[in-house]
Amino acid sequence: MKALDALRPRDIQPFSTDDEPTVIQLFESFTAPLRGGRNGTQESTVATAKALHLLAPAFLPLWDNPIARAYGQFPMLAHNYVAFCWQMRKMAGALRPCLPNPDDCTVLKRLDEFSYAV
Repeated sequence: MKALDALRPRDIQPFSTDDEPTVIQLFESFTAPLRGGRNGTQESTVATAKALHLLAPAFLPLWDNPIARAYGQFPMLAHNYVAFCWQMRKMAGALRPCLPNPDDCTVLKRLDEFSYAV
């Protein structure tokens, strides 16, 4: 929770190599407990990303199978999620100047909606 508390107020833009070990540790820590599927034995990295995003919505991006594939991050492992964070950081930096006045929608949420629609 301490690591999540530190990430919660952050935006994706200052994501750096210093953040990678924390994100990997959180991702791996959440994956096993969020097992689902038949008999609760199937790991779900989609559930992991969703849970992490809910806990730090402006810093940790959402993904699912089609989005991970579209961004070349398959299989969906912790290091792929970190690579996806880098991709989202780059896209957020390019998108931010195009956004109107700030509202309650994070740049990551806008990128997720774009990725889902595409």
